[in-house]
Amino acid sequence: MPFSSSVSPVAVTATGDGTIAEYGEPIAVGVTATDVGTQDTHTIAIDWGDDHSEDASVIQVAGTATESESHVYEIPGTYTVTIVVTDDDNGSATAELTVTTLANIDIKPGSDVNPLNLNGNGLVPVSYTILT
Repeated sequence: MPFSSSVSPVAVTATGDGTIAEYGEPIAVGVTATDVGTQDTHTIAIDWGDDHSEDASVIQVAGTATESESHVYEIPGTYTVTIVVTDDDNGSATAELTVTTLANIDIKPGSDVNPLNLNGNGLVPVSYTILT
């Protein structure tokens, strides 16, 4: 009788939690998975939390699989990035992290003082809520 086994990756970690970037700039995340199946191959699925996702295949090297991906968000805000690592035996592990993109309004220095540009000195960070 043949023997088969599916062993989940021992651990998956994601770096970049709490990452903050300006709107339009890429946000990078790093993924590391360790697996007792040292010959396993892995697929990493990244859900960026904004209706965009991507898959990446990596090869296990010395018990560790790594991948680095980046993404540019179309709308400033705070997003939960979900990363699922699946090995070729269908074992899987999940990690989540939070990233934030900020919007800045560029008000030219020397413009009239107004509620947004109290000092007439340029970039002013603005918090806001997008209503859908």
